[in-house]
Amino acid sequence: MIKKYLSALIFMGGLCEAQASVTDKKGAILPEVLNIASFFNYTPSDSNSYDIAHLNTFAHKTFLRPHGSERYEDRAIQHYKKLCAMLSLGQKQKLIESFRKLGGIDPLYPKKKDPDYIVIQGATVPAMRERLMFLVKLIEDKKIKLSVNTKIIFLVGERALFQSETPDVLLNPSPYEKDPNWQRPDHLPTDEREAAKFIWFQLKLPAALRDLQPHFTDAQKNPGNSRAQTQDCIQMWLKTDHVKGNLLMVSSNPYINYQESVVKLAIKKAGLENNIQIDSVGPGMTIENTDIDIVLGIALDTLARTIFTEKQQREASVSS
Repeated sequence: MIKKYLSALIFMGGLCEAQASVTDKKGAILPEVLNIASFFNYTPSDSNSYDIAHLNTFAHKTFLRPHGSERYEDRAIQHYKKLCAMLSLGQKQKLIESFRKLGGIDPLYPKKKDPDYIVIQGATVPAMRERLMFLVKLIEDKKIKLSVNTKIIFLVGERALFQSETPDVLLNPSPYEKDPNWQRPDHLPTDEREAAKFIWFQLKLPAALRDLQPHFTDAQKNPGNSRAQTQDCIQMWLKTDHVKGNLLMVSSNPYINYQESVVKLAIKKAGLENNIQIDSVGPGMTIENTDIDIVLGIALDTLARTIFTEKQQREASVSS
């Protein structure tokens, strides 16, 4: 039953072109966000739907996976299971629908056709491949148009590859095709930065994309962190390029809203919010044949991070 339900959601949402944030243009928290939080006994402070600080405190305490754990580690999965244990199947289905309305489940497509910059968010090897090939599909379907001046940027940083990113995973790009001219290097990648370059040359890309020379950021992780964060990567790039124009960000759900909010915050801190227009796209979340508690747990964890980042955006607006 769950599989049939999730499949229906994929079909219903497969043509999304825009995503919501967690607040509207006036700063009020979106009804879908409040609805999600209400399943976990959240009550807005004094019925104030504008109090994102209050919501952030709740989401941080309730939704975030254990500090220092990766999304699919046992500690994180145990957290997701505990979080969802009190919910009925019907409630879980309603939560999935709310996340879908927020644009956090299904594929998202561009609103503009002529990006000046295409920013591909770093991730695991399979996720980076999926994001790059989603971009290829946008080009082939004429949803975006490249020019010789279009800049491609991979936002990648210091992160040792996970145990799941094995030599077999690196060498087998299935279901995608290899570039016919690609040859296996003497040494396989050991971190995200090397993996991004490896993937770029390994995959078969249309000539219009292949002819462009991508820039790969080289962000270092901060002390105490296991990897460089999205914020580190975007800040590094903004310092090295005079960015102005339309920016197409390629991520994948359920992370698109969150990573867009991080990019917006970095742009705001750099004083470039009037120079850059962001359009965010990416493939949908893989939920078919996946434990619904893990789907929801990751979505809730990501929502908490989005709320925190948007709170920072609001604070930056007040101080500027």
